[in-house]
Amino acid sequence: MIVAAMSIFMPYQIAWINDPSPLKLGDKSRRTGWTWCEAYDAVSSRWRRTNNVRRDYWFSSADESAGVEFIDYCRFWAETLFNQVANVVTEQYLDPDTKRFATALVIKCPNGHKIVAMTSNPRRFRSKGGDVCLDEFAFHDDPRAMYDAAAPVTQWGGRIRIFSTPNGEGSFYN
Repeated sequence: MIVAAMSIFMPYQIAWINDPSPLKLGDKSRRTGWTWCEAYDAVSSRWRRTNNVRRDYWFSSADESAGVEFIDYCRFWAETLFNQVANVVTEQYLDPDTKRFATALVIKCPNGHKIVAMTSNPRRFRSKGGDVCLDEFAFHDDPRAMYDAAAPVTQWGGRIRIFSTPNGEGSFYN
């Protein structure tokens, strides 16, 4: 963690960033900076990785605009912390089941790791490995299927982060 960067975070954000747990759950309210501090952590931990173990980062939120915002935050942190321009590549994938194209925004780190923001589709997590973040988890179309697909991504030492604003007592998130 970079001390100068920490001075701009709230105490609860610092606690979130510093928590090394393999599974983190966060109950949030809107516009409180969870995505902002998660982007910091994603960039900081990817840029600093020196071992050969590939640890990509997979971000999914309940809507595409949140993914765009997350990648913009990652770009900011790459430039602020490491003085490097983070080029964002847009990738399109044909979903074989729906025959529709899905979009992913990808930042390729200098050391080969990737940060990917993708659609809220459980099939997008198949055959992936690394860390996962499910933002606004309670508002995904099928949160149970998202979790079931995302959890195996972390099987070989990855971490999963789930945070959301509430969406009723009967929701899978609750």
